[in-house]
Amino acid sequence: MASVNGLVPNSITAAEVNDGMYRTLTLLSIRELSNLEPSNSHIAFPNADGVSAIPFHLSLNDNDIIGGSRETQNVWSNKALDGNVWQTPSQWEIVGLVGSNVEYIKNTSTITFNVNMSPLLDTLMNNHVVQLRGGGISSNQITWDSNTLNMTHVDGDLWTTTVEMVEGETLQYKFWAGIDPSTPLLNGSEQGWESGANNEFTLSAVGDTTLPLQWYELREPPYIPYEDSVTLLFKVNLGSQFLNGEFNPDTDRVGVRGNPAFFNNPDDWSSSAFYLDEIGGAGDNLFYAGVARIHKDEIGSTKNVTTGAVNSGMLGYKFNEKNGKHTGRRMTDLLCPRQTTLKWVYFNDDQSIYPPSNDNNNPNLFFFLSI
Repeated sequence: MASVNGLVPNSITAAEVNDGMYRTLTLLSIRELSNLEPSNSHIAFPNADGVSAIPFHLSLNDNDIIGGSRETQNVWSNKALDGNVWQTPSQWEIVGLVGSNVEYIKNTSTITFNVNMSPLLDTLMNNHVVQLRGGGISSNQITWDSNTLNMTHVDGDLWTTTVEMVEGETLQYKFWAGIDPSTPLLNGSEQGWESGANNEFTLSAVGDTTLPLQWYELREPPYIPYEDSVTLLFKVNLGSQFLNGEFNPDTDRVGVRGNPAFFNNPDDWSSSAFYLDEIGGAGDNLFYAGVARIHKDEIGSTKNVTTGAVNSGMLGYKFNEKNGKHTGRRMTDLLCPRQTTLKWVYFNDDQSIYPPSNDNNNPNLFFFLSI
């Protein structure tokens, strides 16, 4: 048994103690362990092309009182320990030693998941939570409860995360949305969950992979993309206007006015030719949405409403409803080289009926751009 009863030369440990918990970082010179006194058994280090495994145990003794005795001793192991751990190798961890010429082969793959949360008819905010919940793989990153991975908000309604998987594993999963990990948003009768069967992904071969964009609840995009066109899906929330009596879904309509080349309305935006459809909403929310499309060859006829420049690729627009109320003018770039999602908006930015704690970080218009 190799041991060093004392300071290990050319090694150091930094420690932090907080409420009785220790966090340590130890840099240990294995060269010193290969040059022990003759009475000890030396560690058999592998050659440059070799690999070996040894039982290994490290104890950290706290003896910072000058002239005093040891205050504490910290040891770590995934195995059961007793007072003789210092001389019982069967209680120690197994450590692998690898020669300098041995090539590391990664046996896990990083899988990137991207989801568009637009089909959720509730007020998902940028500071809320979207999780990838599931099971069936060896990684403990993914669980079916709130302890699973939080996805990262990218932009608009696009969220992303990565998962480590082993070849041959199958992940069963669903996306979940909430104000926080324990407070779900509503998806129909579901509490944050997608309805229907689980999503499934099998890693058939080793290799990092980015999966195609997925859509919450629908699994497919809510419009048909065309290769020769730019398609936008607009979405706006009129819950406040409905509850205060300013808007009646039975008699009123919601239009989007803007660049005539895109919306087919007059140059002065005095009337609407493109109208949205009611798609429902959780609680007091009332969402309207619709799809508009322009051929790529016609993008050159768009006009920047701020600078007046033609062939700018910039699209100006605003929402209108029958009482003449409208949102301020907004802009988006039709020449964006990738699919772009900007978040839905409250009509006229009016969220007076909603709790102030639902901070939406100043959301812009929500739409999808398919080029």
